[in-house]
Amino acid sequence: MTTKKSPATTNEVMVQAARLLSQRERSATELRKILEDRGHSPEAIERCLELLRQNGLQSDTRTQEALVRRLIEKGASNLEIRRQLDEHGLDIPDLPDEKERARALLLARRRQGDTPPKAARYLASKGYDEETIHAALASRFSDAEFGPE
Repeated sequence: MTTKKSPATTNEVMVQAARLLSQRERSATELRKILEDRGHSPEAIERCLELLRQNGLQSDTRTQEALVRRLIEKGASNLEIRRQLDEHGLDIPDLPDEKERARALLLARRRQGDTPPKAARYLASKGYDEETIHAALASRFSDAEFGPE
């Protein structure tokens, strides 16, 4: 004989959401999905999310800023930043190309022992486009190392 689990109260959902938020900032979309996967009712989840927003415990803007900052620190390309923001259900801000080029150059300079092809593969793995990679490598390597266009 199986006993039926009673539906979770808003307080129980709040406790789980607070635990999730204590680990790192999370978007409302992300919290909603996790709480739904744990079997909570949509009504309890929405009440919880509204209470969290009203009390300043959850903010998509703050989550977006933290994620963008973390990805920039890791050297992510604008493409990768946009992908991650979309995955988390967050708005995508304007990401200037000149800052992306500067990040690519910084990454290329950090990898001192790399040959141009190896540096190009590394930057491509971070999501940088061909034009940005070429500009970074041209700045990083001398003409003798990099070769003509």
